[in-house]
Amino acid sequence: MYKAYYLYIPAIVIWLLCILWKYLFSTKNNSNKQIFLNSLLYLYLVFVFGLTLFPIPTTAPQSESIVSFTPLEIILPMFSLDSTPITQYILSSVVLFIPFGLLTPLFMQNHRLLKTTLLTILLAVSIEAIQYLIGTSLLNTMYTNVCVDDILLSILGSAVGFVIFSIIPFSVKNQFIRNSRRLKMQVYRPEIILTKRP
Repeated sequence: MYKAYYLYIPAIVIWLLCILWKYLFSTKNNSNKQIFLNSLLYLYLVFVFGLTLFPIPTTAPQSESIVSFTPLEIILPMFSLDSTPITQYILSSVVLFIPFGLLTPLFMQNHRLLKTTLLTILLAVSIEAIQYLIGTSLLNTMYTNVCVDDILLSILGSAVGFVIFSIIPFSVKNQFIRNSRRLKMQVYRPEIILTKRP
């Protein structure tokens, strides 16, 4: 069985090498806050893929998981069962994507919910597609649930993260996005000077 550390170890090594390259050889002037923000998003995505794709069994599991492309087909029947499984399933799927909705707007000039939602759909669909490909091509059976409900819960979690981002004071958010705005001003300032009339 392939555990998550098969992904975590090389991913962390790559991250450390990138940090060393940045401080030792790179000539780009990125602030420590920007490096921290990039590292945080990278490590978060590594954690998400490790948690959702692993463990991967080396042999076909005894019980095949569910593949569903119908919205709410898995969630709705759970309400007739014990409350613990449905609570754990929903919370784990929603909470997992809250940081994505919180971090993603920091990399955008226009912090719009639509962009965050589209990126969330792209990430969630990619995860489900990889799970499906692993199950069909390597194991010939599904080793984990692949369903539209996971995508819907991911969108909900990302929306919660975006709401949290929206209510954070601008003075706090500006500590991370100020550098990109300064860079933009420096790029366009020469054009303003050249076109300015006496």
